[in-house]
Order: sequence, then C-alpha cells, then structure tokens
Amino acid sequence: MHPLYDLDSDLSRIQVLSKTCFTTSQIEKLDSIRLLVAACHAGNQAARQELVDLGILRKKGRPQGDYGEWLAKTWFNLSLAPNKNQPAWDAIDSLGKTVSVKARFWNTNTSFDNLKLSKPEFIFDYLIGILFWSKETFQLRGVVYAPYSVVRDLSVEDKEKPGHWRLRWSKKNEKQLVKLYWDPSDTES
Repeated sequence: MHPLYDLDSDLSRIQVLSKTCFTTSQIEKLDSIRLLVAACHAGNQAARQELVDLGILRKKGRPQGDYGEWLAKTWFNLSLAPNKNQPAWDAIDSLGKTVSVKARFWNTNTSFDNLKLSKPEFIFDYLIGILFWSKETFQLRGVVYAPYSVVRDLSVEDKEKPGHWRLRWSKKNEKQLVKLYWDPSDTES
C-alpha cells in the first residue's frame, strides 16, 4: 500500500516553489526554448536535434510531453524517472514523492488522459498538469496540481481503452485542481 502523505504540506511546498518560477522574467527566459519546441512540433528536424542536445527531448514522437516534463523538472526541482517510459510516474520530487506530469494543448475538450489508475503499481503521489494555449506557439496557459486522490475521484475510465482513465477539464473539476500558475491574460477562467 502506498503511504499516505500530508497533502496540505505537499501543496504548500509546491506553491512556495511556484511563486519563484512563474514570474514574468522566468517565463520570458524560456521563450527561446518554447519557440524551438514549436518548430520541432511543426517538423523542423534541426530544432528537434537541438532540443535533444539540450536534454529536453528524451523520446521520439511529439515534443509536448518531454517539454512538459522538462518544465516541471526545472520549475519544481524534480528528478526525471530514469526510464523514459515509466508507466505510472514521470518524476520524483526532493522528498521522494512520485509525480505524474501531463502536458496538453488547451481546447474545450482538454483532458489529462492515459492515466492508469486501476492498478496499485500505477499510483503516483500527485499530478502536475501543464496547459499550453496552442501547438503553434506552446505559450503557457496554466499549470495545475492535484493529489492522486483527487485525480482518482475526478477521472473516468476510457470505454475504448479499458484500464486507461481520463480526467476531463471542466468548470466542476477545475475547482478541485489547484492553479499554480494561470496566464493573467486569460479571461475564460
């Protein structure tokens, strides 16, 4: 059985870290990397190679997952899982807690999916969800936090992929996800 943690303490620690990393100057520093990721997503192989050389991309395929993991690692002082295809979690924090990082493009149907919540070996301590405005820009819309228990309570099993769970973004669910950062220009939320 996975040990229970003081979730208020975890959240407080994450919120303290987020105050230092989501300043305007910190986000602006990431612009050159963000533009490389957008170029890579559009098929630019030179941009992909540069991101591999920088240690940002770890897997082949679409770059948003690796970029999201790299952002979470950078912002929250995480250690990425040594196995790039670790099934349950993507990183470990400084207290040894496991973190699932999901990066998604924003739309009205956004979900954090492919969560394997039905088996004990797939439990993680908390989720960090990173939302980008679009695949063309990779501009940051928001970053959310949720402990495993909240993710489990809000998720539904994917009927087409038994064993895979999906946490849909909705006004109802939004209230239970802690916004660590939200784009100040966002008027939708």
